[in-house]
Amino acid sequence: MIRKLRARGEAGVTLVEMLISLVIFSLVIVSVDGSVTMLSSRSNGLSQSSQSINQLQVAEQTLVQAVHAANSWCEPVPIPAYGCVTATAAPNTTANTLTFTATMSGSTTTSYQFQITGNSLVMTKNGTTSTLVSNLDPSSSKTGFTATSVTVGSTTYWNDISVILTMDSPRVGAAHVTSTTVADSDVEVWNVEYACSIAEGSSC
Repeated sequence: MIRKLRARGEAGVTLVEMLISLVIFSLVIVSVDGSVTMLSSRSNGLSQSSQSINQLQVAEQTLVQAVHAANSWCEPVPIPAYGCVTATAAPNTTANTLTFTATMSGSTTTSYQFQITGNSLVMTKNGTTSTLVSNLDPSSSKTGFTATSVTVGSTTYWNDISVILTMDSPRVGAAHVTSTTVADSDVEVWNVEYACSIAEGSSC
């Protein structure tokens, strides 16, 4: 008996072929979905890291601008006076508090306190408190603020502040943490530098 063969297009597909096609299609969808999820996760991580860096830089700039104009220290320099300071004790070594007044715009005096408390950098300006950074690494409480000085004759001028802050992203204690450090080891206190140069000349 001669059986007439029909063209493949007329016969359609078998159930087995359809199941194989569905399995392959499902594997492709799962693979693409996994790739998109991974890329999205990486994108979110980069975005969070970028935001952390920007936040840390803004906090650093705010602090440095105020320090440049400082004229009277409470911490980390003990019992200071305007400009020239005679040191009677070592500077504060806790490195987590910076308290001073600053002369802004020629005559406006502003009181500042920058404090590392817990995982936050908090600024108190003329009694108003705001949080500048909320994901600080615990190491910042040890390295945050350090005062340096120059001694001319019998007078010590506290004319520099070192600021080192480290932020953890996405948060402190996360399983995968990216740490970002902003360090400014030589923030000059311009009012103290000026007072020193007036009193001592080029030896400052």
